[in-house]
Amino acid sequence: MGRATEHLIAHIKKHPIPFAIGGMGLIASLILLLCSTGTNDIRSWESFARQIQTDGLFALYEKDKLFNHPPLMGILSWLSLEVSSILGLSFAITFKLFPVLANIGAALALRSIYEQRVDSRKGAHAFALFSWALCPMFVAAYHGNTDCICVFFCLWSLYFLEVRKKPFLGGLMLAAAINVKIVPLLVALPMLAGFRSFKDARGFILGSMTAAIPFVIALLGVGTTFVKNVFGYGSSLEPWGMQLVLVTFRSIPGMTTESGLAINNWYFENGKYVLIAAVVLLAAYGFWRKLSHARLLAASLSLFLLLTPGFGVQYTAYPAPLIFAVSLAWGTRFSMVAGLYIGLVYASWSHGVFPLESSYKGYPPNLAFLGFAVWLVLLSFLPSCLRRTTGRESAQLPPADEPPKE
Repeated sequence: MGRATEHLIAHIKKHPIPFAIGGMGLIASLILLLCSTGTNDIRSWESFARQIQTDGLFALYEKDKLFNHPPLMGILSWLSLEVSSILGLSFAITFKLFPVLANIGAALALRSIYEQRVDSRKGAHAFALFSWALCPMFVAAYHGNTDCICVFFCLWSLYFLEVRKKPFLGGLMLAAAINVKIVPLLVALPMLAGFRSFKDARGFILGSMTAAIPFVIALLGVGTTFVKNVFGYGSSLEPWGMQLVLVTFRSIPGMTTESGLAINNWYFENGKYVLIAAVVLLAAYGFWRKLSHARLLAASLSLFLLLTPGFGVQYTAYPAPLIFAVSLAWGTRFSMVAGLYIGLVYASWSHGVFPLESSYKGYPPNLAFLGFAVWLVLLSFLPSCLRRTTGRESAQLPPADEPPKE
């Protein structure tokens, strides 16, 4: 048994109640996994897997323009299909097991981060609170997509930077995240802004550069079609965040409905450039204010959700674990409000059958106010996240192979 496992067991014995509560949250996730098919996204992934099984991964990019994922995720879908056939399980169960395991890994990472940063009791509380966080629970165990896997690697990048002090491994974890979804490309520059040592930044860059290997292989195998599918993807125009804010412009005297629609359409087409500019400014501000990697990561993914020109309910999972890494109170607040919102959206799309299943039918107008409340919670979190790094976050941490002193 390794020292890390022995330390975890000792930690559980020392704080059994928080770990028992967290364990019940993980059991709840597994029950939801087993009792549900999920959204129509899971049907898309199963279709991708069957096409890969028949024609191969590279052919899928050519034949199905909806496959806009990095190549390793195509392999994951194919692997899930093979395992489901061997074990006699549904594809939905085997595929969704990966994001559920990612959430368990995220809970363990938060435990280690808070144990090193504060003490073992705080680490146990972080594990318990995240295990019951509704937003990542619903997205992982119900929705049927890879977003929780992506943010899991982002959080473990933070773990290797803050707890283990291993910049190369931190970069390697970010590379893994980019090979799940390309969203983490947004956090690369802010994360670099968190370094104060050229040597550490260099190690992180070298680790991150490995992200290009599967992309280069796919580019050689498919050509520009791969680039168009993966980097040309745009999500749906939905009543969320900035789109709701821009709707209010229509009430300005002299503003016609057509002009108001033109503003929303302009942002849908060009909002990604606004988001990129905001992330660049965040990196500059973070370097100047000496913000920690935790704050820079949480702020980057919060900006993604705040400024995204298109929306999918699964996007709410991106900032959740990183907000927890900055503040357990804010993480719990955001995840519960967001979880309530997406849970009601799933219910409105429900087929009313068992196992539980939902299909996209457009976002219910009567839930727009609740979605906007989620957006406002995130907006309220951002100023506190952008404060200067506290002493505890920037202090030298004990070596990774030694338990922290309490």
